[in-house]
Amino acid sequence: MMQVSMREQVELIKFAIAVLATGLLVAGIWLRRRGRADAYKNIRDGVLLVAGFAGAIGWWNLMQFRYEPGFGHPVDTFHYYIGANYFDELGYTRLYECTTVAEARSGNRELISRRQIRNLETYFQQSAAGVLADPTRCTDHFTPERWETFVRDVHWFRERIPEGLWQGMLLDFGYNPTPAWGAVASLLMTSGPVTEQKLVPLLLLDPLLLTIMWAFVWRAFGWRATCVALVFWGTHLPSAYMWTGGAFLRQGWLAALVIGICCLRMRWLKTGGFCLAVAALLRVFPVLAIAAIALQAVLAMGRERNFSLAPDHRKIVLGCVVAVSTLVPLSLINTGGVQAWVDFFHNIRFHASFPFGNNVGLDTFLAYLFGPPDPARVSIAHRISFATILIVHTTFLIRAAGRREEWEVAVLGAGAVLLVTTMSNYYLVVLLVFGFLWTRNQGVGAALCALSALTCVAWIWLDKPYAWISLASVAFVTLATACAAFEVSTSREPPPPT
Repeated sequence: MMQVSMREQVELIKFAIAVLATGLLVAGIWLRRRGRADAYKNIRDGVLLVAGFAGAIGWWNLMQFRYEPGFGHPVDTFHYYIGANYFDELGYTRLYECTTVAEARSGNRELISRRQIRNLETYFQQSAAGVLADPTRCTDHFTPERWETFVRDVHWFRERIPEGLWQGMLLDFGYNPTPAWGAVASLLMTSGPVTEQKLVPLLLLDPLLLTIMWAFVWRAFGWRATCVALVFWGTHLPSAYMWTGGAFLRQGWLAALVIGICCLRMRWLKTGGFCLAVAALLRVFPVLAIAAIALQAVLAMGRERNFSLAPDHRKIVLGCVVAVSTLVPLSLINTGGVQAWVDFFHNIRFHASFPFGNNVGLDTFLAYLFGPPDPARVSIAHRISFATILIVHTTFLIRAAGRREEWEVAVLGAGAVLLVTTMSNYYLVVLLVFGFLWTRNQGVGAALCALSALTCVAWIWLDKPYAWISLASVAFVTLATACAAFEVSTSREPPPPT
């Protein structure tokens, strides 16, 4: 009899949760259309609550975490802890070279010299022997004291990461957060060599932020919409715990984005603008939520023939300005000044141009459909299809921006990232904010849970899963935007607290 691993069992349970929630929400819509909205209401509410709770623990892989002892993600933590703590010396391109030189200080030089590591300037692999032949390429960037501390920190992580995982880590793609993220991280880290006592509180920051985030969702949107969003969050395999769970401050951008949308819903507009700007400064692409609100503001000025911002939009702008005027100067002080931002944008453009196997987005599916994503070889059909879909989606977004509240527009803007850029699969977690639209159109909530179930199928059983996940996700975002543009509210949910 074929053995089923713990991971496969957990993934099948997640699929079942997503299917159950989808069926439940579709049944609710069907009953409403037949004039029986309250039929079996208590039973349906109980099942939804159970599904939401299952989703809440589903993201943690039903408390199996990474299917190994502990809940931490040592490889991801290495990248973000070392990358932030030694950014002045390593920048975005020297992490693996300097790690190799530092590791060789502890012995096993011959074994280390036979490795391949990733050159973060070109993304090609290179021999570690060449790096070890000229260690001054690294050591010249450090003071003697900082170099000794760096060597001890590398040794500390090396003792805790198995050889195979360590070698694979050195073929990864480096440290890529914004200088603003690095500035926040540097404030949280204490000086001196890394220890278990220093690291554990940092790893507990993400669970704390996620708890606060979901408390805001409950308060702003009620428990039913919270359960819909939890089902997606907990059962969506491409953004599962395995990727970024148990690491250092990987969920900060998500918490800031979601809390910002919740604040807009509760009419805490300045706080909402502040949080949305923080999310954008931590991970860039949430800026599209702000851009969608900016589009709404421009449309409002056009309708009123008045070139001054409406009071609500002024409050949101004020919150954004406070966030930018706080985090940007902090990043300039803590991470190397303006040059750090110049290096970041150069690095992120190069990173975004690389055809990773786990990329998602409209361009990913079209590249699969029409050919590889090399700009020199993009077909005319690819370009026409991309432009057509983007124009149609933008038309829907413009119409929706003129008809919907700020928080709804921010949700639609956050989803638009799938059409305008390519990103790693785990950032698809951003789509959980569409669960909030259940308060406006319950069909969107059902479709979101169905999307999670479909991505489970693609993840487990289809060839080229990220291409098909991209197609399903883009179709969902476009259809949800079209519903916001043309449909009226279908919710009986009470207004949010203020």
